[in-house]
Amino acid sequence: MVDRGRVVAVDSPAALRRALGRATVRFEGTQPDAELVSRWADAVSMRVGDDGVVELTAVTSDADGLVRRLVVERVGFARLRVEEAPLEDAIRAMSGGRRPDSAPTGTAGDGI
Repeated sequence: MVDRGRVVAVDSPAALRRALGRATVRFEGTQPDAELVSRWADAVSMRVGDDGVVELTAVTSDADGLVRRLVVERVGFARLRVEEAPLEDAIRAMSGGRRPDSAPTGTAGDGI
């Protein structure tokens, strides 16, 4: 990846996403599970579907550890999915929070 003429990363898209160190763990569970999981994850959200199914989404820097904890603590879950951070998030993080192809803001004469 090149940002403003400087090479900031040379790796596969999967490796760039992993380097961000964040993943999302999604599963069906219960509302009390959300309270428990919130102790182990950076952020947890819960959505209750029309069918009453509770979908939990947890953002964590240790997805493997979170899944192991679910098993050890006997948290019931179904349809477990682990998703790495989107490539766009990894690119944004490596380019200082902006799109690497974005031009600096300012007007002519600002020294930019």
